[in-house]
Amino acid sequence: MKNFPSIRRPQGFSLPEVAIATAIAALGIITLLGLLPTGLENVRQAGNTVAIARIYQQMVNEIQSADWGEQSGGIWQNLRKYENARRYFDSEGTTLNRSGNHTLGDEEYLALSYVAKYEFVPLNTALVPGAGIVPGGMNERADARRIIIHVAVTPTPGYDFDDVRSKHEKRAFTITRQY
Repeated sequence: MKNFPSIRRPQGFSLPEVAIATAIAALGIITLLGLLPTGLENVRQAGNTVAIARIYQQMVNEIQSADWGEQSGGIWQNLRKYENARRYFDSEGTTLNRSGNHTLGDEEYLALSYVAKYEFVPLNTALVPGAGIVPGGMNERADARRIIIHVAVTPTPGYDFDDVRSKHEKRAFTITRQY
């Protein structure tokens, strides 16, 4: 009897199959890596938005709950100490420098991520240029003040909010005195 060699089937994958599979996998990985910077930037922006909203809320609450003192010439005497006052915050919008001495310690300086300041809008001034003053509106209420809060994302305690090249957010609020 003759021995016939059995027909062997190839085992494994051929070179073209491996090349195509590698190309498809590489394309998928490159696509995912391309999305990573965009996703990280979105997360950073969302974190900044949340922290800045928290900063606004803390600063508004600080003025609202403060003792405004006596009113003299349309100005609440105890609010003067807040004019252009700076506040410092960490990356989560938590207040640094709780001692109130306007200097940051070494640990606080390293944690500094946001600098904010108050600006009081003069009474009977329209917030929007060219807009009129509404008679009997918030401008004429003795127990209300309009303020602008500036917030900069910066680790620099002496950030210059008045520099025209500075980039920071600012929001206007009308705050009423709590009795």
